[in-house]
Amino acid sequence: MPYKKLKVIAGARLEYNIQELKSADFTDRPIEVKNPVLQILPSLNVSYNFTEEMLIRAAYGMSVNRPEFRNCTFLDFMTLTIILRIKEIQIWVHLQFIMRK
Repeated sequence: MPYKKLKVIAGARLEYNIQELKSADFTDRPIEVKNPVLQILPSLNVSYNFTEEMLIRAAYGMSVNRPEFRNCTFLDFMTLTIILRIKEIQIWVHLQFIMRK
């Protein structure tokens, strides 16, 4: 039967977190960030067996991408990457600039 060759697995994950930051600016004024997030993250996996030795799979899923603490501050960060190549040697130089927003 064709439906016996099909396998479907579905699921969801409920994720809750609070990102907190307590800091101060250059004038010592306090900065507080409280960022609560509740997310439902679904997933789906489907496979179909053509034969015992051959199958096709497909998957879908959602994940969380949280901001870094530096993204919650009053400063902007800029990173400049320079790649120097001398014959077969590569040198990576990362310069980071911090600016007021």
